[in-house]
Amino acid sequence: MSKIFTLQTRAIKAAQEERWDDAILLNQELLTIDSRNVGAFNRIGFAYLQKQDQASAEEAYQQVLDIDNSNSVARKYLEVIRKKQPVRLPKALRHSDFVDEPGKTKSTGLCRLADADVMNNLSVGMDCEFRCAKTRISVHCDDHYIGSLPDDLTARLQQLIEAGNVYTVKIQSLKNNNIIVFIRERSRAESVEHISSFPSESGGILTLDASDISREDEEPVYMGETGDDEGDNELDSETIEEALKNSYDTDEDEEEVISADDED
Repeated sequence: MSKIFTLQTRAIKAAQEERWDDAILLNQELLTIDSRNVGAFNRIGFAYLQKQDQASAEEAYQQVLDIDNSNSVARKYLEVIRKKQPVRLPKALRHSDFVDEPGKTKSTGLCRLADADVMNNLSVGMDCEFRCAKTRISVHCDDHYIGSLPDDLTARLQQLIEAGNVYTVKIQSLKNNNIIVFIRERSRAESVEHISSFPSESGGILTLDASDISREDEEPVYMGETGDDEGDNELDSETIEEALKNSYDTDEDEEEVISADDED
């Protein structure tokens, strides 16, 4: 394993654990080996932003543009810094928050989205909450409505929530004016302990009926990871994997250090 690869892996881990000083030092060490490593400069800029040191972040991002003038991550944050706009950053994204569990997790796009001014304040990794109405489950972040679940998923989850199931929800992707959230079942009520929250979608049916509830067992089927396979370089318009790579992680030309099934 190359020293660059090792340093990059350690730098990413430090960022994921929010050890920002360590992340900066590790990326700086990487730059002593490869002085034009754009990913390292971007990670340093991100770490300085997390430390509220915008002057140092600006210097790091400017060095990115000196090497790659088209780098969209550096351009985005330099624009925010120089306009003295508030920089709303998510905590370091933990891949473990987005690992699929058979029958217990699901990625889904939201419907009936909020206005652009609300969406512009969102970022990947934000915690959200469900609010159940009679025929709709709405999703809220920081007490603001951002969208609602599709009707078929609402019909199923409403019954499970009423039975006592508990779910968490996070923003997984913001891209092309769409919001994808990642839902995880945190606890299952005893009365529905035999029912998977998210069974196999091969049949295309998500609703519950009496036959579902009366079954003694329901074998969960593995759900492959969902989300976009392609994306731009902006932190708040990425899937989790892409956000990790482009915001403070790997370079476009470096070896991939985080697989879809690994915990960060």
